[in-house]
Amino acid sequence: MRLLDDPHAWVRVTAVRHGRLPARTLVRLLRDRKTFRDALVNPTIPVAVMRRMAEPSG
Repeated sequence: MRLLDDPHAWVRVTAVRHGRLPARTLVRLLRDRKTFRDALVNPTIPVAVMRRMAEPSG
């Protein structure tokens, strides 16, 4: 997705938060320290990913 590489931060944040972002891309963004906070707001995080995120790490 070329919007994820846009030079303007507001464009990148909007793209990360967009509900039609492919799940594979969203999961990659959730794993990236630079984008995970914005990706957490995305309403289409796959259920399996949400469950893994909710599990205590240890």
